Amino acid sequence: MQRQRLRRHHAAAQRGRVGCDKQALALARGRDRVELVSDPLSPKLQPYVVKLAPGAYYWCACGRSKRQPYCDGSHRSSLVSPVKLEPTEPVEVKLCGCKQSGNKPYCDCTHEKL
Repeated sequence: MQRQRLRRHHAAAQRGRVGCDKQALALARGRDRVELVSDPLSPKLQPYVVKLAPGAYYWCACGRSKRQPYCDGSHRSSLVSPVKLEPTEPVEVKLCGCKQSGNKPYCDCTHEKL
């Protein structure tokens, strides 16, 4: 029963119909239990400086990916979704490593305040 309610909440949050505060947050499904997980993890307290060729990229916003700063699907157990980047020309960017930036997916030096 609780799992179904959390799944509905997760689906509504994905559509932008439900706001989630920083405290309650992500649904992590266990085999026979449901557990709430807090804010995104901060795998690195510095930006990732990367060169991107034209194409589609997904920046990991949950901090659980093993392929940082890119998404590997680990967010599926949370309410956090990856951010799509589509450069049209080759570009070098600083992607946020702390996952707390106000200008996601780009670094705004929030990591210096953590």
